[in-house]
Amino acid sequence: MTNFPIERYPARITARRVQIGRVSVHDVIVPELVRFVRSAVMQGTQVTLYYANAHAVRLADQNPQFREDLAGAHVVFCDSFGVQLASRLLGQPLRSRMTPPAWLGDLVATLPARLATFYLLGDEAEVVSLAATKLPLTHPPSHVVGHHHGFFAMEGADNDLVVQRINEASPTVLLVGMGMPRQERWIAANGPRVRALVVMAVGALFRRIAGLEPRPHPWFVNHGFEWVTRLGSHPVTMFDRYVIGLPKFATIVARQQLRSWSPFRKAPPPPGPHP
Repeated sequence: MTNFPIERYPARITARRVQIGRVSVHDVIVPELVRFVRSAVMQGTQVTLYYANAHAVRLADQNPQFREDLAGAHVVFCDSFGVQLASRLLGQPLRSRMTPPAWLGDLVATLPARLATFYLLGDEAEVVSLAATKLPLTHPPSHVVGHHHGFFAMEGADNDLVVQRINEASPTVLLVGMGMPRQERWIAANGPRVRALVVMAVGALFRRIAGLEPRPHPWFVNHGFEWVTRLGSHPVTMFDRYVIGLPKFATIVARQQLRSWSPFRKAPPPPGPHP
């Protein structure tokens, strides 16, 4: 449990940003992100971490509140092959992509054992309970100090009770897995109220930890076809995200690329004095 005051002044990570559609993505690799998180924890500074994938870019294009929530995070890291490919097409390549399941072990390893405490918020009650049981087994020396399902009202007494339970547990890391854009909205609205030093959106992470949604074969992951396996496993729930969403994501990137190539854009003035 965290037993020192949490500072609310803004932390900063030294990393360039790459604009993909209306989402600003930090160009970070796992060691840099882990060092940033550890530094914030040791200083008692709260940080929020979000991830960017094709779905996020599509949502941000049409949802002003989601754009605002993303912009308020300390770090937005690249989570998908599609976003990394888009950065290359736009001439600003992101060095790495990382999903929360892939670097959770690095996060646990960098924290002192006494501070490797987690609270899991999101998904169905049975899923998050199973994930809470398995996390310490798969990622020692992590310790889960509490968990709560993600099906509650975002405002009012129910939400206040969730915040109260998190604060009573006082975890170092709060993992929020409620899907976009709900998880980002909850973090933006309630992050300052919770006694957690690291507040991170994690999507379907709890299902991965629980073993209910196995990670696809590395070939699919490394070649950008992870979405095919997810669509095959969940054709109804993933239809909008992939069958409709991926073409929309491609359109957003193409539109941005065309704007950058437009012959009608004003070229920057040459160096030197100007009249």
